[in-house]
Amino acid sequence: MTASFKTAPTSGKAGGAPLAFTFSSGAFTYVYWDVTLTLSIGTLYSASITLNPANQALFSIPASWSSAIPNSTSGTLTATLKSVPKPGSGETSTVTQKRTIAIQVADDAFPTMSTPQLTRINGPVPSGWGVYVQGKSQVQIGFSGNQAYGSPIKSRSVTIDGVTKTSTNNTSPFVFDLPAAGTRTVTARVKDSRGREGVTTTTLTVIAYTPPTLTSPSVWRANSGGTKTDNGTYGAFKATAGFASVSGKNSISYASSYKEIPSGSNVNIGSWASNTNKVFGNGNLAVAKSYLVTITITDALGVAKSWSGVVPSERVPISFLAGG
Repeated sequence: MTASFKTAPTSGKAGGAPLAFTFSSGAFTYVYWDVTLTLSIGTLYSASITLNPANQALFSIPASWSSAIPNSTSGTLTATLKSVPKPGSGETSTVTQKRTIAIQVADDAFPTMSTPQLTRINGPVPSGWGVYVQGKSQVQIGFSGNQAYGSPIKSRSVTIDGVTKTSTNNTSPFVFDLPAAGTRTVTARVKDSRGREGVTTTTLTVIAYTPPTLTSPSVWRANSGGTKTDNGTYGAFKATAGFASVSGKNSISYASSYKEIPSGSNVNIGSWASNTNKVFGNGNLAVAKSYLVTITITDALGVAKSWSGVVPSERVPISFLAGG
């Protein structure tokens, strides 16, 4: 009689525990037949074991055989037992038996990625600041996926603050706005054709930023000392300026001007100080006319805040005489 399967595994794993087989045979099986066990996955990988009267065999599926299953986490291994007549045995027939074994890809068959490289895009932020600024800077994230055992990279993605961007290109960088301040988590993912993912995270720090503000601005007709008076020939204004320090890197400049209403030319007043009376006009504001004053602050990012107010004309009392 020829050899036949006695026991055969029904499942296994590439790179896992050896597959154990036992066989049945007659007293003269190995005298009259050459018996081999061939294990294969498709046509890509195969290995053969020549059997002997011990009637058993062990086979460890190499982890590299996972490459024969690039689009799934499981596949099929075929065990073929073949008894071939030896020359002069008098036997003429080759006898073949097969068993099918479900296998899983190797435990480490997960895609990996290069270390994500974060590059600051300054935009309006001075390059010398060397920081990410909320709402102004952007970040570029670059990385590529590495396939595991022949499974192509299907997609890459990056998530920051709940915003996810995905690409099927394996090298193109991702660019993100940074609308929130603080420590931001960057999560990078690669996914292969088996549906398996590789994930890594890193962080970046975004410095808080808000636009400049002008609080409680006011303007009035005044005397040379800045005291409010209806018939003064000077003007005065005051406002409190606010701006984000951006870790001490930001600053603001102050500008102001006035013009006669309705169509006068702008006259430069110049710089002024926050929360301090600024007197202007050099005694040239006619009491019968009104003047429009504009004050502006501009921070180092080029963001400006302006406010305009009116220096009124002199209030002239009206008397009503008897008889009209």
